[in-house]
Amino acid sequence: MSKVSGCGVCLSLVASFILVALLGCAAAETPTPQATFPPSPAVAKSPTPSPSPYTPPSAITLTLWTTEAFIPSPDTPAGEVMEGIYRGFREAHPDVAIQFVPKRPYGKGGLLDFLLTASAVAPQTLPDLVTIDLSQVGFLLGKEMLQPWDGLIPEEVADDLFPRIRQAGSKEGQLLALPLHIDIEHLVYNPFLIDSPPRTWDELRSQETPYVFPAGGEEGVVNDSFLIQYLALGGSLIDEEGNPDLEGAVLTQVLEFYRDGYEAGYISPSVLALESLDDSWALFKEGGVAMANVSSQHLLMEGAEVAYAPLPTKNGAQATMARCWGFVLLTPDPRRQAAAAEFVQWFLSPENLAAWAQASGHLPPSRSALRLSIEDTAYRLFVRRQIEAAYFRPSKEEIGAALQQAVVDVLSGNATPQKATDQVMQALH
Repeated sequence: MSKVSGCGVCLSLVASFILVALLGCAAAETPTPQATFPPSPAVAKSPTPSPSPYTPPSAITLTLWTTEAFIPSPDTPAGEVMEGIYRGFREAHPDVAIQFVPKRPYGKGGLLDFLLTASAVAPQTLPDLVTIDLSQVGFLLGKEMLQPWDGLIPEEVADDLFPRIRQAGSKEGQLLALPLHIDIEHLVYNPFLIDSPPRTWDELRSQETPYVFPAGGEEGVVNDSFLIQYLALGGSLIDEEGNPDLEGAVLTQVLEFYRDGYEAGYISPSVLALESLDDSWALFKEGGVAMANVSSQHLLMEGAEVAYAPLPTKNGAQATMARCWGFVLLTPDPRRQAAAAEFVQWFLSPENLAAWAQASGHLPPSRSALRLSIEDTAYRLFVRRQIEAAYFRPSKEEIGAALQQAVVDVLSGNATPQKATDQVMQALH
């Protein structure tokens, strides 16, 4: 990866019509002062196989629900690379074809929404394979939908994954999601305005330059930036049964940090207006702030002459949040499972994974692909250590909604940190 200086006969008929309608709608590293990423190298593509009018009786066509970004297409760099990867797969496996069905990544009509609807109305229409945000996999557990990858994927492929990333796709010892890419959150700063980026809250207080991060919430759910600070202090979010399990004292500390910095000015007054990392990156690019929380994808796709560092935490503990997507297997048919595993293994080969990561701006989830995708040694080591210290969001939207209300109440002056904490604890218990 080039581096940047980031869904009775009548009831059955009705159910079928509903589904058809639905489907049709659709560690701390020493910061590098500047990061300069050379252009991504051209990706060699296998020649397009000549179309054949004959389909062998043994041929399998798998259905893959995924996002537009993962669809083979000549219109985007990532789509073009996916075209090459898929052509190579078809040449090596002429008896297996993939039908790519695009869906929205989130929300109504998104991947999770369609999966839950189809499983309830007509499970026989579920796809063989899906790419999904790993934070949503928890919603599928207990639906008797997910098939484990264990025994289908060679152990050396799973062993090449970063341990924390592999763990994020596992449940009770079974590998249920095979990661395909990662994005992490870290600091970027202007080295002409900031000599040394803050590592702790105390160092941040001593800076005269405001710090910016999204605090407006993503669709009413608290931003990762808040969860990073809470988890870095040893806070918990859910217990072993998956129930909310927050620590009030830790929550109050983070809310006090937000309030104090907001009132004193070392946390930018614009944070409540920022809903995503895209917003904070845009503000940083415009020169509106000298340091901001952004995604690694921003640097890898758009950054130039940009300095980076770990996010400042209370005690300087290295912490970040990883947003990870992966493949989940739904088909219970052993023959189709084997075919799906062949495709996933092909995509996860270090060369293919690195090529797609370079074109898409995501980080690969395996050690070998990371070595191939990022040429700059300093940044590669930096993101590797960040990945190894990454946290993951729980599949509990009620937690995120309650925490976001607390952030808004505190920064708006409608509640003290302690009162906001009490309201969160009461709402979740």
